Amino acid sequence: MFMAVTSPKKGLGQTVMAINLAMMFAKLTGKKCLLIDFNQKFRDVAKYLSESKVNKGIDDFKNMYSIGVENESDIFKKCTKQVSEKIDIMTSNICMQIDERDVKNIVEHSSKEYSFVIADTIASDGEITKNILAKAEVVITVLSQDTNVLELATNGNEMCRYNSKNIFIVNKYVEEINGSKISLDFKKIKMLLQQKGIMNESVFKLDFDGDLINECNNKTLLNYIFNSCEDTTINCGENRKIVEHILGKYANHSFVNESKQKYKAKWDIKKILRASWGVE
Repeated sequence: MFMAVTSPKKGLGQTVMAINLAMMFAKLTGKKCLLIDFNQKFRDVAKYLSESKVNKGIDDFKNMYSIGVENESDIFKKCTKQVSEKIDIMTSNICMQIDERDVKNIVEHSSKEYSFVIADTIASDGEITKNILAKAEVVITVLSQDTNVLELATNGNEMCRYNSKNIFIVNKYVEEINGSKISLDFKKIKMLLQQKGIMNESVFKLDFDGDLINECNNKTLLNYIFNSCEDTTINCGENRKIVEHILGKYANHSFVNESKQKYKAKWDIKKILRASWGVE
């Protein structure tokens, strides 16, 4: 499954969102995920997840592809970096410019090698972003509690062309500041998006996470996400809901049987304990 994470403007947290989603897909499915950085200007994926300044990525892929390396596994072993057991990254291009054909090649080859591929795009419109969004099976658009951001995301923007495959996430959401309610609350945001043809089931929010800011210094974001990702921690449950929604709607994956199995396992343990204590 090839997915794209985008936003109407820079600074809304789309790269951290992409990393969180990659982690959650790997965690829930146990399958490998590739995170591709298409943002040539900032290259934040490597800044967050790699302690080395030497990384492998899109430049290497384009070079390998141009000299005729056709084996997908060989290409991605040479052009990606493993940052955890289930997550590899492909860093953004520095030297070479990429075009629609390059995007097509990356999407096709990466989808053969990885169960889940997440593309961190350049915020706002651009030719490369347009090509990526067109090829994505799911488009994850990161928003904020800002009327202008909502307008950018839904009025004539490239993102609004893909409502049937679009997931909207209001990031760093807050209900109130200093006791005063925020006028653009989540209910109103969903109502405004619904007027643009976006179903409520495709709109999510992630509360402002102060712990994330305090804990991910010195390039430890991935460690923070993996070590802190229990359903009781802030936003982990919501991230899980987003990924379960994507898997259910776009990959026909059901969590109902898994939930029943967990419930049955708990019931069996209780039954065994009662029997051992002589309790009916």
